[in-house]
Amino acid sequence: MTDKRTAGDLDLGRMLHDLKAPVRSMRAFAEALGEDYAEKLDAEGREYLGFIISGADDLRAKIEGISAYCKLDDQPVQIASVDAVSIVAEAIEVAPATLSEDLEDQSSIVETDSARLRIALDAVIGNAVKFISPDSRPEVMVSVRVAGGSVVIAISDKGIGLAEKDWERAFEPFVCLNPADEFSGAGMGLPIARRAMRQIGGDVRFVDAGGNGAAVEIVVGTAA
Repeated sequence: MTDKRTAGDLDLGRMLHDLKAPVRSMRAFAEALGEDYAEKLDAEGREYLGFIISGADDLRAKIEGISAYCKLDDQPVQIASVDAVSIVAEAIEVAPATLSEDLEDQSSIVETDSARLRIALDAVIGNAVKFISPDSRPEVMVSVRVAGGSVVIAISDKGIGLAEKDWERAFEPFVCLNPADEFSGAGMGLPIARRAMRQIGGDVRFVDAGGNGAAVEIVVGTAA
């Protein structure tokens, strides 16, 4: 396969790699400062130290997000006939919460790239589990159907939801539409999911949830 990466792409890859070390050092020294000089720091000093640590974590998450986003261009597209239900079941099994499912559709064989589909599933399911009200438990439903010749995987939740006017903005890199002090993250999950699926002729989109929460559909290739 011909390597189509430009010099700029390679420079970005090196830059991201080089940035990881100083971010790790910044966090490590901040932690050491807190441990070794805890008695000498007043409340304000400890608060500032916390800002440094949380800032390092945020920067690390952004670097990792950019790396994952860019690596999709280096990952060869491998289209094959796969069972979408099996891939969804695997993603549900390792999800960070117990999910409900409706995976009875037997017509789930689809021509797609299973690795990219899994990337999109993990990102969308992760968001559905994450964005919930304080002191509540995730309520997420995952279903599979065939529509318009494509397999459609629907992930709906009873979380905090997202206004329709913000649906497309949520797919822009680094856009975090919820308070950072309540929900951590780099704002790269949905952009990565959509990029992965659009590289193989699919898509990721918000749809009307019909009430509270959010609903996202992953449109996968052509049903066999």
